[in-house]
Amino acid sequence: MTPRRRSHWEDTAFFIGVLLLTAGGGLMVLAGLELDLVYAKLVWGIVGCVWGIVLIRVWIFNETRDR
Repeated sequence: MTPRRRSHWEDTAFFIGVLLLTAGGGLMVLAGLELDLVYAKLVWGIVGCVWGIVLIRVWIFNETRDR
């Protein structure tokens, strides 16, 4: 079986997912340090982490689907 060529979307989903996960985690750390706008940082941090996980999961699903 020849390997399937990865689409641009899959690589982009993984890259953006990692960025969102990193940024979301950073915002939650800042909220934990109780800097200004604690709740806003916490909420956006959680949103970023969730979207990051979703996009990375999409990428993993597409990587393993055709094997």
